[in-house]
Amino acid sequence: LKQRRWNMANSNPEILQVEPETNNLLEDTNQLFDNLGKYIHSELTATSEEYKLLHQMNVITRDKYLEMTKMAEDFVSNMKDLEEKYSTFQPYLDKIDEIDVATRDLEKTIIMLDAYTKKLEEKFKRLKLAGRI
Repeated sequence: LKQRRWNMANSNPEILQVEPETNNLLEDTNQLFDNLGKYIHSELTATSEEYKLLHQMNVITRDKYLEMTKMAEDFVSNMKDLEEKYSTFQPYLDKIDEIDVATRDLEKTIIMLDAYTKKLEEKFKRLKLAGRI
């Protein structure tokens, strides 16, 4: 400070010189602002890149949902076609069910007839053995 006052006291411009401490302070301040500018630039660049990545993710997600929507629409369309085909076959399926029921009834009747025939054969054999026939 004493030297500074002395320099100010001698206000001759040729004598005025920047003191080394002030020179270092100016260099440090310049370096601080340069580094701060680089830091802010890198932060803004990183943020910009994050927004670009987010945009790309949104585009991919949108495309995926569009694809899934198309698949769902195709699925609904195919289901409607199948329902129409099923409804055209329904009378045939009903007829098959009726035939199945009739076949089961017929099978029961055949089993009963078979049992009755066996009883008749037994009775006929007993009568034949008894000499009545």
